Amino acid sequence: MKRTGWALLLIVVVGIVAGLNGAPPLTAQQEPVKRQVLQKVDLGDKDGVMYVAEIAPGAATGKHFHPGPETVYVLEGSGTLEMEGHPAMTFKSGESFAIPGKHIHEAKNASGADHWKLLVFLAGDKGQPIAKLMTPPYFF
Repeated sequence: MKRTGWALLLIVVVGIVAGLNGAPPLTAQQEPVKRQVLQKVDLGDKDGVMYVAEIAPGAATGKHFHPGPETVYVLEGSGTLEMEGHPAMTFKSGESFAIPGKHIHEAKNASGADHWKLLVFLAGDKGQPIAKLMTPPYFF
């Protein structure tokens, strides 16, 4: 009888631990911008970086710039690009745009429910981060 009780207790404890490990923390907030680097290549005097950027619903990147020109293709969703000296432009799935190197801009997800997912190719100065924020923490 004692063995059955211990076995049941062990099963319950293992089940609780397994359930807690799979559940997201209650206080976790969604990152506003996630980047997944797909490929880096040496372009001689530049670094070529292909990555997927995902902007959370209703989120913005903050004003920033990149160390070189970017070519962007919208994989999913829609959003607004605000570049200094230019009117705001909206881009949706299937459209593309380019951002000149070192040009300050901010991207904003237009949806409150869906992610804005972008495929980006950056030809940046060697050894530089993908982007530099204009406000703290300065790099992301």
